[in-house]
Amino acid sequence: MTDPLTSVDTQPQARAGTESLNGRPEALSNKSFAAGARILSIGIASTGIFTFLYLATASHVLDPASYSRISLCWAVMFVILSVIYRPIEQLLSRMTGSSRECSTARPRCTGSL
Repeated sequence: MTDPLTSVDTQPQARAGTESLNGRPEALSNKSFAAGARILSIGIASTGIFTFLYLATASHVLDPASYSRISLCWAVMFVILSVIYRPIEQLLSRMTGSSRECSTARPRCTGSL
């Protein structure tokens, strides 16, 4: 819409070739994000299903004493991965994102987390 007094366009027009922050076209960036999220969701779901199937099979095949060792090992590994690995993964993700942000020569990049 144009203001008749100043002849200035008061509403910004959406350009067809707009780019996202990473320099890719917006549509391409959204598609790559959706594909990555889809792969991650399938991976997480399949991990849960295979874990359930493994423990269900182990509970039917093994005697109670052997299954208790397997379930204890599984529980310990789950706690270790949840408590130790995830914070490290988040730190590495943030550091990678920060270094990518700084490499695009943005004026507000400070390089800190």
